[in-house]
Amino acid sequence: MKSGNFITVLITAFNRKNYIKQAINSVLHQDLDGEKFEVIVLKNFRDAYIDQIIENNSLRCFTIDGSIGKYLYEGVINSNGEIISFLDDDDLFLPNKLSIIYREFKNNDLAYYHNNHIKIDEMGNIIETPFSLLNRPVDFNMSSISIRKSVLDINAIKSLQTAPDTATYISALNSGMKIVDSKKILTYYRIHRANTAQGKNTQWKQLYLLQLKKLLEHYEGEEKIVQHLNKLIIFAKVSLIMDLNKEISNPDASYYIAHLIKNSNYETVFKFTKFLIGKKLLLHKQRRTSKLSL
Repeated sequence: MKSGNFITVLITAFNRKNYIKQAINSVLHQDLDGEKFEVIVLKNFRDAYIDQIIENNSLRCFTIDGSIGKYLYEGVINSNGEIISFLDDDDLFLPNKLSIIYREFKNNDLAYYHNNHIKIDEMGNIIETPFSLLNRPVDFNMSSISIRKSVLDINAIKSLQTAPDTATYISALNSGMKIVDSKKILTYYRIHRANTAQGKNTQWKQLYLLQLKKLLEHYEGEEKIVQHLNKLIIFAKVSLIMDLNKEISNPDASYYIAHLIKNSNYETVFKFTKFLIGKKLLLHKQRRTSKLSL
């Protein structure tokens, strides 16, 4: 692939080798002319089999030891494309993904394009219905994100420990250029033990919350970005509270929280969750006192 490609696809792999061949193949079998895009693989390991696949397909590759921010920084500064499309090693592109990205960015003054995705299991089987495709967050899943390289805040990206999708989105938000949140399904998002475990990991959620606060400091004074980050911070806090107090996840409380979120009443979500925690702790104290008096 020649220098001057319009799109650069960055494939990132961290300590995981199971799916990367499939990810690479999904990019190599796009219906877009191969002269219009390049592929860069970013990984933190050496593997004879995978390295041979990369070499056989004349792909560029960087082996990096560091955070996700360091991965992305290395990929971006070494890219030739005007547009960066991201692909996690466990996800896949549909065959028409890059042709649509090419057309959208060529014909429109876009900063950012977020496409819809559909979930697959470890074997690649589709595991969700069309109904569950609604309301995907515009800053969720790197494999659904494409961005104009010139608007990326490379300093914010470089220091990331987590939340690269959020950081990429707010770079675009900060540019003032057009952002598209498309309902087109162009990505397969793989569900497996490693990523589901991460989503339930309290330590990871604490790291995510800390990262959001650092981004908030970085973009202090940028009203739209601050508003978006504050919303995510509330969600992160609620998630942590729910983790530590699982008894509040009763159907009535969950329904009310979902209603508040749907209506963007984020502060009330946080206050209501704290109220439930206080109520639970009071009930626990009353029960304990009752037992002691017997």
